[in-house]
Amino acid sequence: MPLTEKDVDRIFDIEQDSFLQPWPRSLFLEELASEYGWGYVVNRNNNGKKEQPIAFILFRFLTKGMHIFKIAVAKAWRRHKIASWLLEKCFEIAVENHMLKVFLEVRYSNNSAIILYARLGFQIVGRKPNYYSEPSYRLTGEDALIMMKTLRRYNECKIRD
Repeated sequence: MPLTEKDVDRIFDIEQDSFLQPWPRSLFLEELASEYGWGYVVNRNNNGKKEQPIAFILFRFLTKGMHIFKIAVAKAWRRHKIASWLLEKCFEIAVENHMLKVFLEVRYSNNSAIILYARLGFQIVGRKPNYYSEPSYRLTGEDALIMMKTLRRYNECKIRD
């Protein structure tokens, strides 16, 4: 379901557990308020009780591409193909919105994410030196790999569907 302002507090534990340099609430709100910012949250039905978020993704549409800023899955739900499902959903949304490519940055040492992205068709197209050295108590100075996936053209998808 679409990620809204009220979901930001609910996903914050996942954000804190997933990233060495988690975003503050204000960045999430700023991105969701943007005309081109989108997000989705995956909730787990808690036996009729309040739904519990277990994953989220945040992205933005650019001129002819989608930029994924964040994707995270709660620790207890990792290795259940939830991240793959979320990414595939984003690819569908990107194609529906006439996007040609999907971009993201990933920490150079995040091997499991790099393997997942490669399996889904992303290729390494660049590197951002010291990308993860913004002010934080967990500075690493690590590089980011820029990864890109080329999508099938919108018309090709329509012909097959």
